[in-house]
Amino acid sequence: MQRYTTVGLLSAIVLSVGILGVYGFTSIPSTLKAQSDTQNVGAVPMLGHVTLTVTDPQGHIVAYHQGDNVVVNQAEDCLSAKIFGIASPQCSVSGASANYNVIGIGNATGPTAAKTDTGLAHEITSGGLGRVTATTQTETDATSGAPVQDVLQAQFTNSQGANTVTEAGLFNSTSVSSTKGMFAHQTFSGITLNNGDSLTVKWTVTMGT
Repeated sequence: MQRYTTVGLLSAIVLSVGILGVYGFTSIPSTLKAQSDTQNVGAVPMLGHVTLTVTDPQGHIVAYHQGDNVVVNQAEDCLSAKIFGIASPQCSVSGASANYNVIGIGNATGPTAAKTDTGLAHEITSGGLGRVTATTQTETDATSGAPVQDVLQAQFTNSQGANTVTEAGLFNSTSVSSTKGMFAHQTFSGITLNNGDSLTVKWTVTMGT
């Protein structure tokens, strides 16, 4: 029985090859779709995670918050332009550096972070709470099992009356602009800073997969 089955199978193969030879490959039903070899291997996802820690003048922790941020559109535009050496108006800010290493905070009521943001809703610029360059800047290189990770950290010390901080942003300039220079934005429920309290903002940016 096995012998006849094998002969029948070989006959079917010969017949199929013969048909293709006569009619060509165009006779394959049009319902079969060609597959593309294109792969999305160039995407580099970015994610920022922010922690905010409030300490009183004696160094006691009185409040803590953490959460993910939104990396805004203009940051992606600027980074793309910088990689390929293309001038971009999204990168140009008075007093801007080449690095997104400046942290700012704000006290707007009920702000919401969005991809289209270009600045904080209401940035604080006085009383020890104005923008500062991160004093801690470290990078952990990517490995086969983990993406590259950059950590930026800065501390603010409130020298005025009580303030309720509701947002934080990462920028490339200590000059405040409402239209350019933002990398990421995070909003959160209010964190109260009394006179003499310190706020440490730690931004961890992960790039890659």
